[in-house]
Amino acid sequence: MDGFIVKLYGVTAHFRDPRFNTGGIGNLPLRTLHSPPPCTVHGLLCAAKGGWFDPNELLIGWKVDYSSWTVDFQTCWLPIRKSYNWKLGTQRKDPSPREREFLVYPVLTLFLTKE
Repeated sequence: MDGFIVKLYGVTAHFRDPRFNTGGIGNLPLRTLHSPPPCTVHGLLCAAKGGWFDPNELLIGWKVDYSSWTVDFQTCWLPIRKSYNWKLGTQRKDPSPREREFLVYPVLTLFLTKE
């Protein structure tokens, strides 16, 4: 079995929990996952390849190291569904500033091998 390791370095990263869109729970910050979900890893590999590949063709493992995590503000523009203009196809949006967690100096290590 041949395999290889890929390391991706960043300044910040936020791995959104796929169960939530832009909303949060009360005034709590939008949490970050401390490791990307499988759909994010698959998306990264498709982008690197330049097209789709069947995830069943590879054995993939990954881990994330980071120096710390912190919180910053992000403005989410949430659509007001009741204000949709059917003639123009437009809809009003309201800003919704939120606190968002993010990882500082993350390193994503991918382990890839073919079966």
